[in-house]
Amino acid sequence: MPGETEVLGEGFVDSWQRYPQQTALVVDDDNFTYADLGTRSLAVKEILNSEEISNTKNVGLLTGKNIGAYVGILGTLFAGKAYVPMKPDHPIERNKEILENSSIDTILIDHAGVENLQALLREVDVSITVGTLPSVDDDQREDLGKLTDSETINIAIPPTTNKDPDTDILPDISSKETAYILFTSGSTGRPKGVPITHQNVRSYLKHTWRTYDFNSSDRFSQFFDLTFDLSVHDMFVCWGVGGSLHVIPEENKMAPGQFINDREITVWFTVPSTAMFMSQFGQLKPSTYPELRYSFFCGEALSGRLASMWQKAAPNSIVENLYGPTEATIATARYRWQPDESIEYCENGITPIGEVFPHQQREIVSRDGDIVEQGKEGELYIAGPQVFDGYIERPQANEESFTEIGGTRWYRTGDLVRKDDDGRLHFISRIDNQIQIRGHRVELLEIEATIRDIVESEMVAAVGWPVEEGIAQSIQAFIVPEEEISPKEVIQECETELPDYMVPKEIHLIEEMPLNVNGKIDRTQLRTSLSESHE
Repeated sequence: MPGETEVLGEGFVDSWQRYPQQTALVVDDDNFTYADLGTRSLAVKEILNSEEISNTKNVGLLTGKNIGAYVGILGTLFAGKAYVPMKPDHPIERNKEILENSSIDTILIDHAGVENLQALLREVDVSITVGTLPSVDDDQREDLGKLTDSETINIAIPPTTNKDPDTDILPDISSKETAYILFTSGSTGRPKGVPITHQNVRSYLKHTWRTYDFNSSDRFSQFFDLTFDLSVHDMFVCWGVGGSLHVIPEENKMAPGQFINDREITVWFTVPSTAMFMSQFGQLKPSTYPELRYSFFCGEALSGRLASMWQKAAPNSIVENLYGPTEATIATARYRWQPDESIEYCENGITPIGEVFPHQQREIVSRDGDIVEQGKEGELYIAGPQVFDGYIERPQANEESFTEIGGTRWYRTGDLVRKDDDGRLHFISRIDNQIQIRGHRVELLEIEATIRDIVESEMVAAVGWPVEEGIAQSIQAFIVPEEEISPKEVIQECETELPDYMVPKEIHLIEEMPLNVNGKIDRTQLRTSLSESHE
């Protein structure tokens, strides 16, 4: 296990000292050792600590998923500042919200971010220092300089090096300072800024390193977008043990089976939707991935059927279902799949989320604010060192998201759960994803589980539509069929297994399930498609 990390990035420096010539990162088919990546990151640190911009606290990263992004993250952390990832293909309005809400006054960009930043600078009335990474050419740099009152700085990245790390790489800052700021999806309104401190993420990393026997021979996947908090796990769990991080190309994300085997990945981490696609493409056949030692899933409900298929495809792998909101730092509960018994513990066909980490606290609370008895469902409240302090400049959201019980400040997750007789937590649904229809409160996960069993496919999603004043007028289901099926027959089978108010009004067969930027099924897009088709 790495040392008692005080700031995010200490684990990387520790591995740089121990394994300087070992591969730290493979991206765009280029290999970078710990010495390579570390030295390049120090060039970013030097710029960020220069006299002109040393007062910067939050650094925006408007880059593609390439070497520039990773040296930008590490260099920002080495400089004692917080990194704020932004996506070049996000709408200008969203990046404007991020820029203004997180008080960014310095942005690092590569060639992928130039066009977005040019448009962004025309929209905001603030001075922004722009740090351009080597992939930005001279003409682009000159054009950007005309759009901001501040300086445009070229960041020179040194070539491959064998340099050992200096002793003063890490910043002398409090662990209560912000390490990174991420923004919620904004699907229910304006995106909310979530500042995570070094102490928050340190608590998660220390727990993870102690729990699993990762080592410097492990080859970790890097699936998640850098605007998604699970990417922090990808990077810093790996770099803290001296492992190599393998960035999955966009073209391989829906069907990464060959990538797993070609790169001999030993630690895999993704959302369940990826496994759904792999099943659809025939990539979950038994014993397909013998090299995998660990397989983690997070971000969505993991069906028991899918967990079982994955376990058979990766027979030597420990399969774990992780759970946790961004506000509680990456993950805060886990359940280990047991091939011989776990399928019996699934409720609505969904794998349990297990129990919260031992250094965290939890309560299950009813709608009336009472702590519920075992076996009853309620909202999951979380407290502990991983829970963030509050959203940026959102007092009303903070008031709604936090409450005090017994002298403890609790974060309200918005997730309904139930604890079974053996102490396992089961995810029921999001409070805001429960729908009411014909006077009944309906769990869409239960409908999806029924349809999955009928069609023997994981690619299923159910939504309430249209919704008026919080009440759904009908249930609509979407299926990506693996073989020819009849929507009428699926509805008829649902009628034999579900109460009439839970039976989908329509079944839509689609060629591809839409995903959001984090790889999850995009139910908002499904509802939008229904609205557009009925205009």
